[in-house]
Amino acid sequence: MRTLGFSLLMFGFLICAFSLAIAQVQESDNIEELVTERYFEGAYNYYQEGQYDMAIKFYKIVLERNPAHKKALYWLARLYQELGLYREALATWQRLLEVQPEDKVARYFVKVCEEVVKQGKEPFEAYEEAYRFYSKGDKERALSLYEKACALNPNFQKAYLWAGRVAFELGYYEKAEWYLERALSLDKEDKVAKYLLDQVRRKKR
Repeated sequence: MRTLGFSLLMFGFLICAFSLAIAQVQESDNIEELVTERYFEGAYNYYQEGQYDMAIKFYKIVLERNPAHKKALYWLARLYQELGLYREALATWQRLLEVQPEDKVARYFVKVCEEVVKQGKEPFEAYEEAYRFYSKGDKERALSLYEKACALNPNFQKAYLWAGRVAFELGYYEKAEWYLERALSLDKEDKVAKYLLDQVRRKKR
């Protein structure tokens, strides 16, 4: 009986020790998580204060501690983009998509950053600003900005297409024909450019 009692006592001690060890591990994990969140809060505070270098440094620390931290990935990508660091922003948006594939915001900005990297920052910004004016009905200003995008990047096919389209809508048929021909020379399969060019030539007859 004593042997049995002793065995049960030892078993009880082992269970307690095991439970304590688990609690310590959980507590340790919680502490690590809290530290990570303090770094994240620090990064955001630096961002709010305009101390962007420190904000980037702290966001990177967060991601070293937790590579799947969605908020840190989002804010770091956004900050890179605001600073005009589009390659870094693209890589960070892509990392966020890997962690959260259904994120529509990240998917949208991946496309935006890809275009900026491909076309160049200034041409793309002119192109985007042109569309904003076009959507407000200011087609003259929009055309001017599309032409600027074309001048800044002679291989920006979409800018030529839109310059041709807006020129056509404004009744500048010679100009529209030139831009649409250029758009087609850059992408011979562009059906919209083909259609618009045909419409321009019909108007010129």
